[in-house]
Parts: sequence; C-alpha cells; structure tokens
Amino acid sequence: GDLMAEIQKNEIKKQEIKRRITEAIKKELAEIERKRREAERRKKEAAKNNGQDVSTIDLSFTDESSEGKIISTKFQNNKGSLPWPILKGSITERFGKNPHPTLNGVYTNNNGIDISCPEGSLIRAVFEGEVTSIFTIPGAGKVVILKHGNYRTVYSNLKQTSISIGDQVRTKQTLGVVLNEDGDLGVLHFEVHQVSGATTKSLNPSLWIDL
Repeated sequence: GDLMAEIQKNEIKKQEIKRRITEAIKKELAEIERKRREAERRKKEAAKNNGQDVSTIDLSFTDESSEGKIISTKFQNNKGSLPWPILKGSITERFGKNPHPTLNGVYTNNNGIDISCPEGSLIRAVFEGEVTSIFTIPGAGKVVILKHGNYRTVYSNLKQTSISIGDQVRTKQTLGVVLNEDGDLGVLHFEVHQVSGATTKSLNPSLWIDL
C-alpha cells in the first residue's frame, strides 16, 4: 500500500542520487584526463619545435598523480579516525543492505550512511580537500563532493551550502546546513568513494569515521 509506495519513492530517490554522484565524478575524471592529454600534446609540440627527439622526453605527469598520492595516502592513513561530518547525530541507516524498520522481508540498499541530526545542524568536511561538485537533486537537497587525491567524500541532503566549486576546504570546515526532513530532524546522507582509473567504488563510511 502506501508504505510500499513510499519505499519505492525513496529507492528511486536513492538511485537518482547515486546516478548523479557517479556522473559528477566521471565528468571530473574526464576533465583530469583531458588536461593530462593536453599537457602531453604541448610537451611534444614544444619538443618538436626545439628539434628534440620526442621519444627521449619524460611524459610522466607529476602534477596530478603525485599530489593525488600524497593526499590520498594521508586520507587513507586516517581510516577509522576521521571526524564525523556532523557534530551531533546518530547513524539511522547503515551502508549496504538494510532491513526495513517496519516491513518484514523488505530491504533497502544504501550507498553510504544516513545520519539523523537536529534541525539546522552544520555539515562539515571530514578531511581537507577540494570542492569539485555542487548540485541539487529535487527532494534530496544539495549535494557536495570533495576530492582528497584518489578519494571522494559526498555530503547530500543539504539545505544550503557555504562553499563554491574549486574551494580548498580544511578538515571540519562548514560546508552547509542540513535539510530538515520531518519536524525537528535532519538526515545527512554521507558517502566515501575510492577512484581508480575511470571507475569509482563506494566504501563503507562507518569504517572511515571515528565511531
């Protein structure tokens, strides 16, 4: 009945969030690849103009990958000790398959975790990084994606944001305010992704934040 319709509506919303997040990260990776190719083309061009043998030039790209390695290693080293993306709250839906609270045999699938928190709660970065995407999903508020080398953290269900794309943010810096769901509660949807090549993998955020 109504409850099943509600669950389906929520699942559709979750799928839409998942699709949009994947899309945003893919777009960003394509842009990195485009810049890399452009740099390679320019190096070869310069070499040709200088009469150099192109084959002897080192075409490894230190700028993107080394920065990525340093930052992602740091992010990785903080597994299990990252601060919560919210000052006060409790995890109300865990990563992966979750039994529905009232319907027997019905499961929902979560790409991240949901943290219920007081209305008006400030959402903060769990680690320093760069703001790479901000977009709005109807019914799911604003979504913010931060880049930490080869990792991404995703903050969804924000009412408003206080940062812009391209900003470098500090650990615990405020990103925005949670959207309130019913009455005096807000629910932050939080995800952690690992990027390798052109693929992204959802990780269990509970293993990354300090429980």
